[in-house]
Amino acid sequence: MTTADQKDAERRTLRNLLAMLALEPEEEPSGGETPDFVLSVSGRRIGVEITAFQSGDTTADGVELRKVEGEWQKFEAASEEFRQARPYLHELNVGLFFKDSLPPRRDYAAFMEEIGTFAQARSAALGSEGRDYWARDFASPLLRRYLRTLHLRPGKYPEWFSNFSGGGWIGAPDGALTAIVAKKGAKPYRPTDELWLAIQCNPRTSEMMIPIEGVADFGHVAGLEAALCASCFSRVFVLTYGGAFEWNKLDGWRKL
Repeated sequence: MTTADQKDAERRTLRNLLAMLALEPEEEPSGGETPDFVLSVSGRRIGVEITAFQSGDTTADGVELRKVEGEWQKFEAASEEFRQARPYLHELNVGLFFKDSLPPRRDYAAFMEEIGTFAQARSAALGSEGRDYWARDFASPLLRRYLRTLHLRPGKYPEWFSNFSGGGWIGAPDGALTAIVAKKGAKPYRPTDELWLAIQCNPRTSEMMIPIEGVADFGHVAGLEAALCASCFSRVFVLTYGGAFEWNKLDGWRKL
């Protein structure tokens, strides 16, 4: 994500947060750093620091999931030209389920050739529901080394997808949330009357959080309450796809 894209995402988060709180700043929030925004509400200057939730999860071979997701996007982009040049792939969905992380970039071309050769040899025998192939079915070295399962299915609007393009490995509000609060709470910030922290979950798997059933779930997160109380934030917001939650120093947690 570029700096411009990141700033746009932060502005969207701020707009959504203000809408949930039914707040209208007296003037356009000013952007900056530490905190990301300063807004004026009822004569008070409120600083809002915005960050994405990061689960900190890794693949089985120890690579950060966030980094692997970025590598998958590069591989997916690299595969476009390869797929377009091979008519037998034009109406074939390909699902790549990796054992661990992806091959190194120097092996992308060879890996795609192995996928294409394997798919071409089996495309005529595929039914409408497609078929899963497993490591025991692979003879070529890169497929055997990196793939747990290869899914092939005919379709008019084909895509290549993977276990890194959605689903699986979704993080819980565990030590990762405590670490974010502690890290952000230790930073120096510009003077304001009040300082808020907004933690935004995003569509990337490494930036998603499993559904929160209610505010009691936060009480089971080791070290979180201590980190919150020790921080410089008077209000902390956790914005998930299952609901938005707020913590403040006086009342603790509530669901927005």
